[in-house]
Amino acid sequence: MSNFLDTINRWTEETEQSIDDVLQTVVLMVGKSVVTLSPVKTGLFKGNWQLTIDGSANSSLIRRDPEGNSTLADIAAKTNTFTAGQVAYIQNMVTYGYDLEYGYSNQAPEGIVRVTALKFAQIVEDAVRLHKNN
Repeated sequence: MSNFLDTINRWTEETEQSIDDVLQTVVLMVGKSVVTLSPVKTGLFKGNWQLTIDGSANSSLIRRDPEGNSTLADIAAKTNTFTAGQVAYIQNMVTYGYDLEYGYSNQAPEGIVRVTALKFAQIVEDAVRLHKNN
């Protein structure tokens, strides 16, 4: 009986870890999408994407990141702490974000979040596929 319980416990732990791995990958891929799609004039909008867990952001950042590398690094670091049962928020709190989403920028005429939302099912499928063999 002890072996059976050990097997069930091990399977449960592995399954929980697999779920967390997939969720973390989804969050990271969504973050990468919105940062990459963000138009660049000064880098302020691209640098203002924030990942918060279990609570939304309440202010914008003073970060200019034209390439998005620092922003993606911050998102990746926070993604590693995200687990099933929590809520991840990827937000951009600059005041002109709504305008950029709805056609103000020639660099992102179809939006940023809307394009990412259209790709969401594929992002999830890719994340599952990536971790399926692990």
